[in-house]
Amino acid sequence: MKTTSNPLLQRVILCLGVVLTIWGCDNVPQKSVNKVSLIKDSTVIAKANAKFELGMKFDDQGKYADALKNYLEALTVYEKLDEKNSVARIYNAIGVLNVNQSNDKLALGNFLKSITIREKILENNPNDTICQKGRASTINNIGMIFDKQGNYKQALNYFGDALKIAEKLNNKKSVSLYCNNFGNVYRKLGDYRNSLFYLIKGLKIKREIGDKIGEARVLVNIGAVQSDKHKFVDALSNFEESFKIIKQIGDKNLETEIYFNLARTYAGIGNYVKAFEYHQKYSEFKESIVNEESTLQFAEMATKYETEKKQAQIEIQGIKLGQQKFVIFIIAGIVVVVIFFAFWFFRTSQKERKAKRIISAQKVEVEKQKKEITDSINYSKRIQQAMLPKLEDIKSDLPESFVFYQPKDIVSGDFYWFQKVGDDVFIAAADCTGHGVPGAFTSALCSTALDEAVRVTQNPAEILEFVNRWIKRTLKQTGGETRDGMDIALVKITRSNIIQYAGANRPLYILRNNAKEVEEIKADKTAIGGFTEDDYRFTSHVRTLESGENFYISSDGFADQFGGPKGKKVTTKQFKEKLLSIQALPMEKQNEELEDFMRKWRWKSEGGEHNKDSHEQVDDFLVIGVKMV
Repeated sequence: MKTTSNPLLQRVILCLGVVLTIWGCDNVPQKSVNKVSLIKDSTVIAKANAKFELGMKFDDQGKYADALKNYLEALTVYEKLDEKNSVARIYNAIGVLNVNQSNDKLALGNFLKSITIREKILENNPNDTICQKGRASTINNIGMIFDKQGNYKQALNYFGDALKIAEKLNNKKSVSLYCNNFGNVYRKLGDYRNSLFYLIKGLKIKREIGDKIGEARVLVNIGAVQSDKHKFVDALSNFEESFKIIKQIGDKNLETEIYFNLARTYAGIGNYVKAFEYHQKYSEFKESIVNEESTLQFAEMATKYETEKKQAQIEIQGIKLGQQKFVIFIIAGIVVVVIFFAFWFFRTSQKERKAKRIISAQKVEVEKQKKEITDSINYSKRIQQAMLPKLEDIKSDLPESFVFYQPKDIVSGDFYWFQKVGDDVFIAAADCTGHGVPGAFTSALCSTALDEAVRVTQNPAEILEFVNRWIKRTLKQTGGETRDGMDIALVKITRSNIIQYAGANRPLYILRNNAKEVEEIKADKTAIGGFTEDDYRFTSHVRTLESGENFYISSDGFADQFGGPKGKKVTTKQFKEKLLSIQALPMEKQNEELEDFMRKWRWKSEGGEHNKDSHEQVDDFLVIGVKMV
């Protein structure tokens, strides 16, 4: 028989197979029913199991009436044969069906019936592992209802009971699932410590049992928690790791979820262009999944029904009564189904064309808005550059020095600051909350505050205390409702090579002549502004440096950048090792070495060439080095 490649006709034929099979099974003559009743119990149970599986398929498709019909038919057989575990399984499935119809009260009733049956089984046979697993699954389902209703305390109680059973049975797959549920509920409660504990526990098990798709899903959940905590770099790392798994095994539903979380995380960072880009991908994938699932479901149903049809034909072989009567019904069915699906696909194609026109118009508008925003940000860049000290002014007073400054976006949350007061020179490396436009705005405020502070006092610790009060007053942070602020390392250099340092979350690194290790002076573990108290007193550190000895201050962007052969962070340890390796070089050469190291670290190629697989810069880079003369 000649086959057709027309997709529309193929879909219609699949649907016809479903219709004809259902019609044929429902109109089997009474003689065949009598013969089927004579089949052994094992065959009857097999058919009941098929009904159960078909019911679950209908449930997944949202055809709840058909699902319930098949469940009840299977239930009748199980109860007649006293298959208690199977009866409990049916009640659990009907409960899930009720949940999908948002009827939580009915769902709870069916779940409790399932648990009651299983508890009676366990009274007589406590070692029935199938029953114990089923009971844990139903308890977990009850927890899901309370989770959905926002009753998180009850949800945790039920998840806890399910987890205990699974751990006792050493059922690792279920343990990892229930840990994931625990983690998601704790996330909703804002308890990120417990959330990460259970998610990471589940992740370890997923990896141990080789559940790749489960591993990818838990990584997304961990990333979502880290995004909630504003640990955006860590969140992006987990999304990237999950994405690698998804690309290997393929799961469009989870890939869609990753796009949604990437859009949310980039919005939190302030990278709205990336956020919009991933939200578009999320919308496109979500729409394509709906279309693909519709096609796959029809195909699966047709295959299922064809299999059952062949089995029925074997069991009632020779029974052909009523075939002529079916011919008329078949022809009528063909006409109705073809007309229905032709109309349905016509309406769908019309909607798709309309959606494409709307999307096209939206893209034009977005590009226009993007250009306007970019023009504004470029203008902001000129303003920010004008506020930064001139490098030639720094070189004039610190001839052996360098400033490695590379913003992530057009404008930056990192900035360097320089002032000369009498014979003393002040230099600072600062990192304000966020990057991009929000970070640049905060950096402008903080730079202005430093200018004001140095007019009042020349003690670095007192300067930071002044700036802390100034920022909190300017941003109205009296109640701790905003956390915007600044991390900073501030150094004062005198003519006698005495340096005085104070820091908020950013340390000072000193390399003595022929040093074998970096001397680190730790900063106060608090920021400028945000939740720091108005009267907080910063620590002042004083050191004397010899000629030829170096000191370095920086933001955290360099150490936090991903790259290298394993896609990991540079880390503070490796940053220090790099400083040790270049300490004897002239300062300009040190700057070149740091730039070259970062370029090769980010760009995945042997020669340090940029390519499509290169790691994106995740934060602003700022490193300042000074050699004493």
